[in-house]
Amino acid sequence: MTERKGGERKKAVAGSVKAGLQFPVGRIGRYLKKGRYARRVGSGAPVYLIAVLEYLAAELLELVGNTARDNKKTHIIPRHLLLAVRNDQELGRLLAGVTIAHGGVIPNINSVLLPKKSPAAAEKEATKGCGSPIWRGRWRPGHGRGGGVPQMGLRPICARVSPLPSLAAPWA
Repeated sequence: MTERKGGERKKAVAGSVKAGLQFPVGRIGRYLKKGRYARRVGSGAPVYLIAVLEYLAAELLELVGNTARDNKKTHIIPRHLLLAVRNDQELGRLLAGVTIAHGGVIPNINSVLLPKKSPAAAEKEATKGCGSPIWRGRWRPGHGRGGGVPQMGLRPICARVSPLPSLAAPWA
C-alpha cells in the first residue's frame, strides 16, 4: 500500500464536539440547507442555532424538574411542563400561543366568584394590622414627662388610606 503525500489521515471530529455541544450540529446544518431558508448557509449558523436550542432545552428541563420535585414526583409529566412554562415570565412570553397537550390550566379563581365576607368580618379585616391606639380612639402615651397626648391632628402609626375618596382620612 502506498502512503499518502500529506501523511496519515486525521480522524474526523464532529461539529458538536468542536463546539462543546450535545445537540447534533451536522444534522441541523443539513436541515438548514435542505429547507431552503437561504441560498447559502454559513458554517457557523447551525452551531449558533444549536447553542440557542440547547440553552432553551436546559433551562426548560431545569424548571420542569424543579416543578416535578415541588409536586413530590420523580417523573416529569405534561402538567409539570405547563406549570413551569406559565409560571416563568420569559418562557411564558415565548410560548404564549402554545397549547401543551394534557397540561391542564393554571389554577386561578376570579375574586368575584369567591364567597363574600360578612360585614363584621370585613370591618375586622379593615382594622387588622393597625394596632395604633389612634384608630381605637384612645390617648397616645406621653413621651417622658406629663400624661398622654390627645390624638387629634396626629397621623396614625399605620397610615391606612380609605379606598373611597369621600371617606378619606383628613391627614391623607
